[in-house]
Amino acid sequence: MRKIELLFLLLLFCLHSNAVAADQDSLIIRFFAWEMESPHNITCLNFENEVPFREYIITSPVVIDSMSDQLQKLQKCKDKDFQVGCKLYFIKRGKVNRVFCMNSNSVFSNNIFYKNNKDVIKKINRLIAIYPKAENDCNFSPKEFGDEFAQGRDSLFRVLHTSMAETIKNLNYNDTLIVSIYCKAYKNGKTRSVVINPANNKSLSDIEKKIIMKLRDVLMTKITWSKNLERMDSDYIIFPYVIR
Repeated sequence: MRKIELLFLLLLFCLHSNAVAADQDSLIIRFFAWEMESPHNITCLNFENEVPFREYIITSPVVIDSMSDQLQKLQKCKDKDFQVGCKLYFIKRGKVNRVFCMNSNSVFSNNIFYKNNKDVIKKINRLIAIYPKAENDCNFSPKEFGDEFAQGRDSLFRVLHTSMAETIKNLNYNDTLIVSIYCKAYKNGKTRSVVINPANNKSLSDIEKKIIMKLRDVLMTKITWSKNLERMDSDYIIFPYVIR
């Protein structure tokens, strides 16, 4: 009877292992550094566009399950943005199942902040020491301006041009004004705040001030960015815009 029970437990363990393997096809580790020294914020959203990370791909179900278990045991903590130096992707059937962004102190995933610990750091250090770097190591490129817009960058500028056309016409503005736009957005995509700076610290005329006020109103009320749970409070959506 004891042997039957042991065989049954072994069968359950095997079934669980196979289910895990099917559920988590691979783990991708993108690593730059645990401690970041950067003049600007490195976040979940811009990590791949800002630093020359090293990439490691792990397909062992045992390793993936172990890493996942360790991450699930992390303690939640208060929201606090931090410099991201490492990013993990858990892949399920070829699609991203969950993403973890971290440094030596903090972890951010699915809009929840956690406190990192030594066990997780040691585990990742061990994995990147054992596994070879992927061939596309350091293969990163900056985003195109306006890519964060829900309908695509071309649609973003089309909406802005259309929305601004009547104001520019009514004010009889015949000059050209180049500005840099800094937006912050909620995770649901709604614009949270907008800062508009004229290029080269140009002094604005009264008409240009009215135009910028209209542009800010358009950005706050008509522009919806892509929804993204990786968006942190320190993330800016930055792009240039020409008014004429």
